[in-house]
Amino acid sequence: YAQVVKMLGNGCLEAQCFDSEKRLAHICSKLRKKINNIVWINQGNIILISFCDYQDAKANIILKYLLAPVFVFFFLDVI
Repeated sequence: YAQVVKMLGNGCLEAQCFDSEKRLAHICSKLRKKINNIVWINQGNIILISFCDYQDAKANIILKYLLAPVFVFFFLDVI
């Protein structure tokens, strides 16, 4: 899991991961097509990321969590 810290443009953003590392995250093309029509990623959103195998400082965004699942995570002390 990660929280969006800063939008950098062109589908890239800076994310604060919950292992206390900041990583450069990229919105994959499949998710970008969905996001342009349905959901926007903004600063402060909780996202699910996949780490790159070859670089620890980079990640790919898999999913943006909506408000309801985030409240469940806080209630269960996952985040």
